[in-house]
Amino acid sequence: MVYKHTGCCFWVANRDEPVPDSGVLLAIAGNGDLVISSAGRVVWSTNSSALAASPVLQLLDTGNLGLVDGESESSAQGCIWQSFDYPTDTWLPGMRMIDDIDAGVEKYLISWKDWDDPSPGDSIFKIENQGLPQLVMFRGRMKRFRSGQWNVIHFSGVPHLPNAIFKPEMVFKGGRLISVWEPYDSSSLKRVTLDKSGIICLYIMNARKDKWNPVYPNPRDPCDEYSQCGPYGICRIDRAIKCECFKGFAPKSRQDWDIQDWSDGCTRTRPLNCEGGDGFVEVSGVKHPDMLQFWLNSSMSLSECRAECLRNCNCTAYANPYMINGGSGCLIWFGDLIDTRYFVDG
Repeated sequence: MVYKHTGCCFWVANRDEPVPDSGVLLAIAGNGDLVISSAGRVVWSTNSSALAASPVLQLLDTGNLGLVDGESESSAQGCIWQSFDYPTDTWLPGMRMIDDIDAGVEKYLISWKDWDDPSPGDSIFKIENQGLPQLVMFRGRMKRFRSGQWNVIHFSGVPHLPNAIFKPEMVFKGGRLISVWEPYDSSSLKRVTLDKSGIICLYIMNARKDKWNPVYPNPRDPCDEYSQCGPYGICRIDRAIKCECFKGFAPKSRQDWDIQDWSDGCTRTRPLNCEGGDGFVEVSGVKHPDMLQFWLNSSMSLSECRAECLRNCNCTAYANPYMINGGSGCLIWFGDLIDTRYFVDG
């Protein structure tokens, strides 16, 4: 499916089995399924278990293609199948990204394989519930970008969202983020697309020019690239040399850092002596490190969190994970601190 004026494609039914020729038929089969066939062979089907006495295909203004029972009192009650349940590379208002482990449902974006090939590519954008929820992009099996943890107000790595332009709604269950979506608003045409190059971007339609305006691309700069500065490194986009080490650490390989290869990160300048009086250095105005090895408590104060960290020599950092009432809860990191950046505005 494409937008009428721009020709921009936002959903492909048979992306797993593209049809190279133009002899393609879209039809409602005798069993009520929507099917795509080529040369007499079915290449895609809704394969719905629901039956409809009078199936009707509807394309709504939201961009949702739905197969409904024409004899039902409402399209919502009579919905048999809808494209919004099967996202491809584009997330539209009204569509949900889902990570519901209890229901066994996961829905996420998958990029195109190439700019002119809609088959599944190697980039995905999804909800991750490892500890505090965050949105994560993978390129193959490797993380490329993460939003940072949800701190009740915003994702720590994208403090400019939500805002007046993009206000996603979130559904939580048992501390897990199970659904992210934005209600449809006919006054503003928007889409979020994960492209072949691994960029996830919010686009807004300029109706006067019939043109999509890119608003929030991510990764938006080199410091957004996952683990840009390696373990115990911190990225600063406002510096000519983007990576530096946390206080008390030094580049693991000075030779590599001199040629701006920061991937090995930093190492302690002297062994940790937590039982001999070593303490902490405050670091503020940053995206919190990824939660690879951690401990989380929702009720502790920051002073209690500090005391808990001091009791365990494997603790490497601690923070309030929730930005309400001046900060609350306790998040403790163990092991390497990965993917931290400063924000220019502090």
